[in-house]
Amino acid sequence: YRTQSTGSFNTLQHYYITNLIEEVVLKMPIANPPNASDVMKERERLYKLIIGQLRSDKFETVAYELTVALKAATGGFMIQSAPTNRLSQLVQYGLRYEELNEETESHSKKLQKPNKPRPGLDLEYDTDDM
Repeated sequence: YRTQSTGSFNTLQHYYITNLIEEVVLKMPIANPPNASDVMKERERLYKLIIGQLRSDKFETVAYELTVALKAATGGFMIQSAPTNRLSQLVQYGLRYEELNEETESHSKKLQKPNKPRPGLDLEYDTDDM
């Protein structure tokens, strides 16, 4: 998807951006950090990654809209970021890690399954005990 200059696309794009910001970015749960300053630093880092990725993907309008919305939501400071695909790289690393973790857990579970007796002939059955 690339930014286009047609009026209807920009209106739809603006609607999508606004909903995305309201529903996802601004309502993200905050982990229990040691202090509020750390929260702001982590959020600012996240927003810079998002804006940088949008700019790298040639979504300048979307990046600008997000920057303006964040400025309004955060009380006036402007988040600037150069175009970068770092967010995409981090997501790919995270997905690979998750896949490897799932494979390791699956393999561990297979190794930890108890050996349950299965139906079959007991070749060590001694008939002298009867």
